[in-house]
Amino acid sequence: MSGYWWILLLLSGVVAWWLPRHGVAARLSRWRDVRHRVRVEDALKHMLAAERRGVLATAESVAGAVGIGASASTSLIEEIESEDLLEIRANALSLTPSGREYALQVVRAHRLWERYLDDETDLPLTAIHGAADRAEHRLTVDEADRLDAQLGHPPTDPHGDPIPTTEGRIAPFPGVPLTDYPMGEDAEVTHLEDEPPGVFETIVKLGLARGTRLRVTERRPGLVRMEIDGRTVSLPSVAASNVHVGQVREVPEPVAGLIPLARLARGQDGEVIGIDDSIRGLTRRRLLDLGVTPGTVIRPELEPLFGRPRAFRIRQTLVALRDEQAEGILVRPLRERTLSLVADDERAVS
Repeated sequence: MSGYWWILLLLSGVVAWWLPRHGVAARLSRWRDVRHRVRVEDALKHMLAAERRGVLATAESVAGAVGIGASASTSLIEEIESEDLLEIRANALSLTPSGREYALQVVRAHRLWERYLDDETDLPLTAIHGAADRAEHRLTVDEADRLDAQLGHPPTDPHGDPIPTTEGRIAPFPGVPLTDYPMGEDAEVTHLEDEPPGVFETIVKLGLARGTRLRVTERRPGLVRMEIDGRTVSLPSVAASNVHVGQVREVPEPVAGLIPLARLARGQDGEVIGIDDSIRGLTRRRLLDLGVTPGTVIRPELEPLFGRPRAFRIRQTLVALRDEQAEGILVRPLRERTLSLVADDERAVS
């Protein structure tokens, strides 16, 4: 190869390396910046979790949570401290107000994304946490707020963890560990810890989920045995400690005079009382946007010729709702069908 080609090749390499924005050096710099930010956010999230458990994080626990060595953990902690996000007291770490606010933003993004994945996709529950771990570092505060609104402001993620509000408030941790719950008393699962993944998979495979009702029948070193729907289930203590339970919630008795919208007769007005908790995510948001809010008057007007959905009049607008959506809207009938529709029915019969 002639000297000319060698020079051209060298110049091409220099350009490829130093090209602004798209060069190798620029991409490598961005990758390092992102990796550093992810480590900072993971460390802050770990310290917030420790704080909520009533313990203090340490350099060793940060190293384990972030997946770095002791030396790298010390350097990371020093950098975070220099940004006024944490304080070091007697070898223990505690968040500053600004550090706690930052950590809550990360946790909020994580849990909102988990809620979105559970409500709107077919991703298995055991795969949701890992996907949210990656998304939490990409969502901005504004994007998280928009997602929250689209999902109808859900209070918890799919595992039962409370979602922090935009103001930085977070509800108390739900329930107590299964290992601490009194034996022989009925309990209801309120929360499933999703870390470590292997333990979470064990819990899910045994059929435990939020709302599952059970009774602890035996507790001994390394094992908890319980009854669920007439069957006996044994769970290692390390897994049982990741299952939180509380007292069984009483199922409210049906309120006299209230019916699902799907059972409202054609032409009869009904006052919306509320939307069932089973309707979540973007479907709930759509219903709210359509005006399906407490106090709104709604009326079935058109029956489909073939199958579903049905048409309903809401605030002078005709909208189509599927059966499962109408079943989840609770209404109070206001009056009998309009005279005109009754007359139409009578003429049709005659």
